Amino acid sequence: MSVLQSMSSNSSYQASNHSGPSSSLESLLILPLALIIFLTVSGNLLVILSVSLTPQLHTTTGVFITSLACADLIVGCVVQPLALLLLLQSEWTLGRTACDLWMSVDVLCVTASIHTMCAIAVDRYVAITRPLRRRALLGKQRARLVVGAVWVCSALVSFVPIMGQYTVRTGSKEAEECSGNSTCCDFIITPSYAIFSSVVSFYMPLLLMLLLYSRVFVIARRQVRLINKDNLRFLRDQTQQRHAPPAPPEPCQSPGRGHTWPVVQQHTALKTLGLIIGIFTACWLPFFVANVVRAMVPSVPGKNVFMLLNWLGYINSGLNPVIYCHSSDYRTAFRNILRRVRHKGLAVWKQAPLWCVCWRRTGPLGLTITFQAQKNTGSPHTEQSEVNPATQAKLQQTRRKTHTR
Repeated sequence: MSVLQSMSSNSSYQASNHSGPSSSLESLLILPLALIIFLTVSGNLLVILSVSLTPQLHTTTGVFITSLACADLIVGCVVQPLALLLLLQSEWTLGRTACDLWMSVDVLCVTASIHTMCAIAVDRYVAITRPLRRRALLGKQRARLVVGAVWVCSALVSFVPIMGQYTVRTGSKEAEECSGNSTCCDFIITPSYAIFSSVVSFYMPLLLMLLLYSRVFVIARRQVRLINKDNLRFLRDQTQQRHAPPAPPEPCQSPGRGHTWPVVQQHTALKTLGLIIGIFTACWLPFFVANVVRAMVPSVPGKNVFMLLNWLGYINSGLNPVIYCHSSDYRTAFRNILRRVRHKGLAVWKQAPLWCVCWRRTGPLGLTITFQAQKNTGSPHTEQSEVNPATQAKLQQTRRKTHTR
């Protein structure tokens, strides 16, 4: 999957212009790409916080979701900003070593992200085929071991070949020119490594996900049919025993709802599986196909096309939180975290004018007294009595005169 970054670099980021964006197309894409970076970072950070702060999400699936969010978060914090910077400057200004590190991190995170999605597919397959033995077959401890193995394999595919310079194509004039130019961050690789990395990083995970999710969907449909048959048999027996038309059922026990609820579940499962496979394939398949073609036929043109395909794959890192965290538990955790942030932000915003006034009138000591008074009483009058004792005495004299009259 070194191919991943290699071709994206090789295609769209080649250093040939030293004066800002290389084309009007690139300048028009700056804002959308910046929005992709923001959504990737914020979405995956929210997922990590939700899993860590919500005890109900400390499950086997939560371990895989956290690993997936960490990989996508690194993509949003490191890989995408540097890719956007390279797009703006049209040249690499951080040196050859930083270029190799950037490529390695890109391949590492994207490979780990895709392989973690495969682990999630295996977890769901085990959950639906062996629900009673799920904890024994794939508990949290084994899930952590699987996550560790995923990251180790991703590092072996990325850092070892790239940093060891085992993927550079020899005998290529383009590769020699780029290696001698510190502002060039293209990654021109051998066809054999391009095919190997693409198969390991994308095609094999895609095939495994298709097999597992197709099997899961078939089993889910079978279970739905059994549930429908049981519901119909129960209603038929109940009707025969009464020898009379049944009374209108209660809302929670209506035949219509008992019959249609599994159908709704079936459509929901179909929609979820379709989203997982469809979005993943739509985001990464075009790039990896072009990646292999580019490695086999170096003369293929279309640098802007490769750049767009690379960012299309990056979009998947921003969509993963939406796809995999659609359950009610995750939505509730999201709402709780956003509510906390909102309340704290409003509290800070409401206190800001008071801070400014107190600091201007009384200085740091008066500010401390003000907050202490508010903390003890919660009344703004206490602030004046503590900070301005003369005013308090005048108010007491006025009250006494009024009371005497």
